[in-house]
Amino acid sequence: LAGNAPPPAGLGIAGVAREPALRVLTPKPVTPSPEEVAANPRARSAKLRVAERLPVGAGHITWRRP
Repeated sequence: LAGNAPPPAGLGIAGVAREPALRVLTPKPVTPSPEEVAANPRARSAKLRVAERLPVGAGHITWRRP
């Protein structure tokens, strides 16, 4: 949207930003081991990312160090 134009109908209230309420459990993506790739070649490009949804109203992102 350009300037101060109102948002299209159905997109919510302008200017209200909600912070995600997640706790990231894996700061870096988990990739398959060489053994997994040897057993399953399609796994070579897999990247697992894990986050836990926090209770409503938490309103911030936290990191858990492994």
